[in-house]
Amino acid sequence: MAILQTSYGSNPAPLPPGSIINGETSNRITRTCEDANGIAFGKAVFRGALSSGVTASVGDGTGFLGIAIATSSQSAWLDGTADAYERYQSVPILAEGVIHVETSAAVAKGDPAYSTPDGALTNAGGDNFLLTGATFDSNGTGVVALRLSQVGE
Repeated sequence: MAILQTSYGSNPAPLPPGSIINGETSNRITRTCEDANGIAFGKAVFRGALSSGVTASVGDGTGFLGIAIATSSQSAWLDGTADAYERYQSVPILAEGVIHVETSAAVAKGDPAYSTPDGALTNAGGDNFLLTGATFDSNGTGVVALRLSQVGE
């Protein structure tokens, strides 16, 4: 039998944005996507206009519900052709726990998380919106861990 792998790095490669990192205590909710362009996996989501709606639009920065979870129930997630929920689909949201997100800024473990007006995640304040209860849980740029203390409703 062929040997498939003979060496291992000290840290496993991160999963795609929206992937839940571990099995520690978490809270998950589901809402309906209101955005015409959909909501990408691993994006911060906020209360929408509908009673059970959700949007990735930051608006005034209030109503942060959590991070959109990537799920294999999304028809083409595994082959990489789908990376967002379409309008009116149910969006699973992580409100508490640890999840992979993407950031273009260099972040450090413990830094507070902010959303820019265009929805990017960063550790810089300024004109960005603080995601209450969210802190980065790893160091780096690109796909990193984000820890959510109970947020949302």
